[in-house]
Amino acid sequence: MSPDPYRSSTGAKDPQGWNRYAYVAGDPINYHDPKGLYLEVTNYLFSATTIVYGYLPQIDFDQYVTNQMTSMIQIGTDTLNRQLGGSVASMITTNATRPLLDAKLDALKNDANNNCLPQLESRTGLSFDQIKSAAGMIQYYDLSTPASNLYLSDIGQTNHPDQTLSNFFSQQAPPGTVGLTILGTPIVLLPSSFFTTTVLLGNTSIPAATTDAVKENTLFHELWHTLGQDDLGGSVAFDKWLQGGCNGPPPGN
Repeated sequence: MSPDPYRSSTGAKDPQGWNRYAYVAGDPINYHDPKGLYLEVTNYLFSATTIVYGYLPQIDFDQYVTNQMTSMIQIGTDTLNRQLGGSVASMITTNATRPLLDAKLDALKNDANNNCLPQLESRTGLSFDQIKSAAGMIQYYDLSTPASNLYLSDIGQTNHPDQTLSNFFSQQAPPGTVGLTILGTPIVLLPSSFFTTTVLLGNTSIPAATTDAVKENTLFHELWHTLGQDDLGGSVAFDKWLQGGCNGPPPGN
């Protein structure tokens, strides 16, 4: 038996360390000291060890804890700000957008020459009131607002949970897309092109607000996707069929 050669392994926080002949603080069941310099926790579950503070004075435990807590608080604050900012932005967008889809559905119900609503009812097995109720559950995310910074996990999506909505849209949406639904969910992503278009004034293109009629058509298109209906025959052909009143068989059938 020999005394602990590492005299710095003791201090006010570990008075038992003054006993140079004590082995692992008198607890060889839970600790071991393979190097004879500092105590380690034996982790039987993972067959690993963790150095215990007080036996390696180079570690400032109090500062370490402070830094870790500060980091956790900052991460928590950033997460809260992201989720709160994105949720509020989505709420504002949703409240402004839902009435447009309601107006479109009401117009279709009263249009005897348009077959889109009967087609949707037939394919989903839902009544008009049920479709209207489902439309009222859709959450819209304007990607030109802080909602774009939300992670998919923030809105309950487990596929690619650490991907932001803006990144997801840029990877999933073909060029020119003015709306993207996570199929079968009441989640619709709206890029800036949904709200603003360009018009030609002479030889100059200038930005202009998208008309309500165009927005309504886009929202109705995305409604099909929220109800689990994919683009029939491709997005362009499906959109053309919708705007043509859904007369005749759907594209691809």
